[in-house]
Amino acid sequence: MQTLSTEAELAAHLKADAGRAIVRGTLERVSKAWLGTAVVTDDGEMVWVSYGAPPGGWEPLLGRFLRVEGLLAMTRSTIEQSLVAPHLLSFGAPTEEKRELAALEGKTLRLAGLAQNAPSGRTLMVEQQVISLDAAKWPEALVGKRVSLGGTLRRHTNGWALDDATDATAC
Repeated sequence: MQTLSTEAELAAHLKADAGRAIVRGTLERVSKAWLGTAVVTDDGEMVWVSYGAPPGGWEPLLGRFLRVEGLLAMTRSTIEQSLVAPHLLSFGAPTEEKRELAALEGKTLRLAGLAQNAPSGRTLMVEQQVISLDAAKWPEALVGKRVSLGGTLRRHTNGWALDDATDATAC
């Protein structure tokens, strides 16, 4: 079974109508054209698993990097109105994956952690490690909350930094 973790891999799998796959990414609540729950790949492609609330028992995994096996399709159903986007259907239980930051250096990825303000700017606490973002400050509504955002991971004098960080999504 093919493991998919980028937009290009997902598109090729869908084009080939290859069926079941393992999708890897961060579980997030998303509000784009629809409100729902998706596995978001490191390059930002969303694979929808539900509209509305996360599937039963998945709530504690929001903001976690995981893998899920299921049937990959471009729409949820041919009968009901559905967002034309990748969907994972008939999926099994998700499995959380731990990632070592050192192995991800220089890569574009999504990270989830606690939003914190430091004297030097915004930070993200991920697995007991502080990731520096930029000189801006988090809005008060997000401080201390779990958020997810993308960027390029690099070593920083005091640990790690995420360059070119995308807009944060509350988990």
